[in-house]
Amino acid sequence: MPAAQIFKFVYIILVFNLCISPSVAHAEKPNPDVYRSNIQELKKNLQSHPNDPNLHFNLANNYWKLGQYKKSIKHYKETLKVQPFDAEAHTGIGFAYGKIGQTNNAIHHYHKAL
Repeated sequence: MPAAQIFKFVYIILVFNLCISPSVAHAEKPNPDVYRSNIQELKKNLQSHPNDPNLHFNLANNYWKLGQYKKSIKHYKETLKVQPFDAEAHTGIGFAYGKIGQTNNAIHHYHKAL
C-alpha cells in the first residue's frame, strides 16, 4: 500500500476516534464486574461450543473492555479463523493491536476491515 494511502487511512481512523471520544466521555462509567461476569458465562458456553465465532467475539470484546488486550486478540483471532472476513472482528483486533503498540498489525487489520 502506498504511503499516501496509509496516511489517508490513519487520518480517517484518527478523525473517527476524535468524533466518538466526546460521546464516550459522557457515557456511564463501565462496571468491570459486569465484564468479568460476562467472561465467566461465555467461557462456560465455550466449553460446549469451542468453535462458535460469536462466543469468541463476545469474549474478545469483554476482555478488551477490561484492558486485557492480549486475551482479546486471542479471541478475535479465533473469530477470524471461522469468519475471516468479519469486519467487526478485524476492527476490534486492530484496536487491540493499537493499544499494545503493534501499529503494523493494527493497520493490517483496519485495512482488512474495509
